[in-house]
Amino acid sequence: MNTGFQNKHVVVTGASSGIGFDSISFFLAEGANVTASYNSDPRDIRDLTDSYPEQLNVVKVDVRNESEVAFLFTEANNFFGRVEVVVANAGIVYHEEVPAHEMSIEQWQKTIAVNLTGVFLSAKYFFANLKKYPGDDASLLLVGTSAGDIGDAWHCDFSTSKAGLRGLLMT
Repeated sequence: MNTGFQNKHVVVTGASSGIGFDSISFFLAEGANVTASYNSDPRDIRDLTDSYPEQLNVVKVDVRNESEVAFLFTEANNFFGRVEVVVANAGIVYHEEVPAHEMSIEQWQKTIAVNLTGVFLSAKYFFANLKKYPGDDASLLLVGTSAGDIGDAWHCDFSTSKAGLRGLLMT
């Protein structure tokens, strides 16, 4: 089956585990050139660099930091050329159950910063990238969850951050 990703340039944030890692594995297998970002530990991405040395560019990025997200797109363009697909996947969830009235402002702010502001910055620089490097096609994928639609008991920070993606997507 031809998925159309052969030689396409895909950026995936939060690529070191879970959906992000599965995404880069899929795109690489389909022949895409992938710029994969991670924040703290590249984990299994290292194994893929051995298997796909010509198709994989790995960049350390904290998506909460605007200059680092800008750098991600500069680095991606310098390495593989125009970015055609972005999977805005970077995200965090605290697994400890905390009721809203006991949640620290630090937990709230970090979750919103990574899960919502990080996606906004990824979209912002992707759109700027498309303006600078026009082309025929482009796709932006925002990774959400049902928690953004129905909530998630004891994780109001996570649910709120994912609900915000709907507003961003519809804008």
